[in-house]
Amino acid sequence: MIQFKNSVMTAAAGMQDFLHAERSSCVTTVGRELLVCLVSLFLIASVLSLSPPLGLLLVLPKNFVFIICCALYLVLTPDSWWESPIYLALLMLISTFVSAVLAGNVQYLKYSLYVCLALLVISKTNHHMLERISDVLNKFVVLGLALSILSFILNAVWPIEPSFVLENPDGRENGLYYFTFTNFVLPSAIRPAFVFDEPGTFSFVVCVAAILRDILKKNKFVTGVILLLGLITFSLPQVVVLVLYLILNLREKKVRWLLIAVFALWCAVFFLLPAFTDVLDFFVSRFDFDPDGGLSGDNRSGQMKYFFEILNDHVLFFGMPECFDGEDICSNMSDLGSNPFTPISSYGLIVAWPFYLMLLMLVFAARLAEFRFAAIALVFLLLQRPFLFSFGYSLLIVMCVAPIFSASFKFFDAKPRFRAIGGMLK
Repeated sequence: MIQFKNSVMTAAAGMQDFLHAERSSCVTTVGRELLVCLVSLFLIASVLSLSPPLGLLLVLPKNFVFIICCALYLVLTPDSWWESPIYLALLMLISTFVSAVLAGNVQYLKYSLYVCLALLVISKTNHHMLERISDVLNKFVVLGLALSILSFILNAVWPIEPSFVLENPDGRENGLYYFTFTNFVLPSAIRPAFVFDEPGTFSFVVCVAAILRDILKKNKFVTGVILLLGLITFSLPQVVVLVLYLILNLREKKVRWLLIAVFALWCAVFFLLPAFTDVLDFFVSRFDFDPDGGLSGDNRSGQMKYFFEILNDHVLFFGMPECFDGEDICSNMSDLGSNPFTPISSYGLIVAWPFYLMLLMLVFAARLAEFRFAAIALVFLLLQRPFLFSFGYSLLIVMCVAPIFSASFKFFDAKPRFRAIGGMLK
């Protein structure tokens, strides 16, 4: 018990050092214009690279934009490097090389590229920079939620045909309704996705913004309201993360009563406006049980069941990358794209091991009250969207886990020779 108490106090001290890191070093070393440029590069690489509509405005493919933004960030940032992320990136590159040699497929060499770039970027991101990134991300998310709620209400009262339609990478149509895109339309309502390909992606970004706020110890009430407004996406993970946040913050009297009041107002809007009947029925139906005993809104269980049906030694260690690169030989297979075993079925365990190590470390980090919400929420989101090796997602994920692991395990601590002016942690 004493040992556990000491570990809690050690983590608390580490987090206090994190939150009170010297901001002046960043301000004096990085000019205001350069700071704005770096924050913009980070958010373009992490958030806007996930947006198909905004991708149309770019000359290059979105993965190229991610690589270029990360490279520019690394070149322009004057901060020195953390040592641990560099070693981890090298270890991951070695794993992909071994997998490529054993499988006789050079395509494996590209699979760790995005997450390694994310590790390098976060290795040159100090606390002040992360605070600025969080502030701008919050404004982006709040703007998206406001426009989504407005578009939802306008379309419910005055339904329209989409003013612009594009095709998502998965082939589904994504239409612009007033000020938000969506690929999910009901007779009298829509599920807003803002500038993303689907509501679930927008919900993921909203949850990540809230998790980062919690890690940085920002205002709890504002964090709760952001999660609450995120229900406009009608995403099951959004509901789970919001409920988790409310449960873990019940001791905060102001947060508890204000959030309950806002939630009651939200429910009253749905019940008082008949135009929302369709979407309310859809939302409630996602919590119904199907004949097999599963949730109607759950499409991951079927994917996991199918994964175990096709599992063999080759799939376990080398995956089926050809099926995730758009080749026709797998056209008769069921969807395996978003379940906890997607990294294995995509790349094999030799490449995907960092994802499962990260989940395990998050579970251990959740034992500490300071990171309980962030760690549990991240585990849940990553089981739903295990996209550590995808561009955009990789940077959002690493951005959140790095400060948790640094304070909990000293995993990302830098050695002095890599830190001229102070890294993310002292």
